[in-house]
Amino acid sequence: MTTNFSVSLTVFDTKSSRYIFFKNDGRRFGEERTIKLSCDVKYDVTVSVKPKGVSHLNLEKLVMGSDEITPDNSIEQPDRMEYSLVWFTNGYQPTKKSVRNELRISFKFTDGELLLPVQAKFYPFSDTTHLTWGTPLRAIELESAGNFQQGASSYQNFSIRKTTFK
Repeated sequence: MTTNFSVSLTVFDTKSSRYIFFKNDGRRFGEERTIKLSCDVKYDVTVSVKPKGVSHLNLEKLVMGSDEITPDNSIEQPDRMEYSLVWFTNGYQPTKKSVRNELRISFKFTDGELLLPVQAKFYPFSDTTHLTWGTPLRAIELESAGNFQQGASSYQNFSIRKTTFK
C-alpha cells in the first residue's frame, strides 16, 4: 500500500524575528531558486509531517549541510506531527560573489529518508542587506509517497514528487 505524505520545512531567525529569504535566480547557477542564510546564526527549524500517525514517518534526524540535528520536541497537531529543532550555522563560510553552494537537507525517518538538495548562499553575519533581498520563505513544502505494506523494503529512499516554496 502506497501512502502519500507531505513534509514542510520552516527556518526562522529568532534574533532577527524573520523567516529566511529566497531569490529566483532563473537557473543561472543550476537551480531556479537560492535560499539565503547567515553565517554564525541560530535558526529555529520546524518540520511538519502529514498525515500524522504514520509510525514509519517519525522524524529521527534532520541533516542540514554537515550538521545532523535531533528534534528537541515533537507535538501532535490535529492534522500533522510537528518537530522542533535548532540549527547553528557556526563554521559556515560566506559564499563568494557569483557562486552558490549546494545545501543537502535530509529528513531521516524511522523507515526512510527524503533528500532535498537546495541551492544556498551564506552571507556574513553583519550583512543584513543582501540577506533580505528576495521573498520571505515561510516554508518549503514537499510531496512524496512511501510503500509501507508488509513485505516492502524496510528502509526506503523517498523521492520528491513536488516542491513548493511558500
